[in-house]
Amino acid sequence: MSPADLVAGPCALPDAPLAMPQQVIEPARGLFRRLADATRIATQSPAAPSAGADR
Repeated sequence: MSPADLVAGPCALPDAPLAMPQQVIEPARGLFRRLADATRIATQSPAAPSAGADR
């Protein structure tokens, strides 16, 4: 069987309705940026409990 026969066979997947968007790779974050983010998160106050959480 050729690849074209396999793609057109009864178990072939349907055509995708939309094309996949272009993927963007995020730039690597440096050491100082990671440390600043970790420090900022560690110093934030915890979230307030929701109403009725003590029931």
